[in-house]
Amino acid sequence: MDSRQDAGADPVAQTKALTISGTLQRNLDEKKIAAARARLFEKHAGLKIIFNDPDTEIMIVKIRSVQLLDGITNAYFEEVIRKRF
Repeated sequence: MDSRQDAGADPVAQTKALTISGTLQRNLDEKKIAAARARLFEKHAGLKIIFNDPDTEIMIVKIRSVQLLDGITNAYFEEVIRKRF
């Protein structure tokens, strides 16, 4: 995400950007989908209607790093340590 287009007169001074790097896994087998849904239902019971919608796709996102930019000189970078949930 990047705010430069909406920054107005001084886009450099108002720059805010979030960059997330990682991998995306789609087209999961039914066993992985069922396990993911069970975990999602357990943690977010109020969203069950969304998770059961036929247009909803379950994906696995593994985040490797996150970078937050606030202006052109204030940056924060973090590599994500792999954890099993």
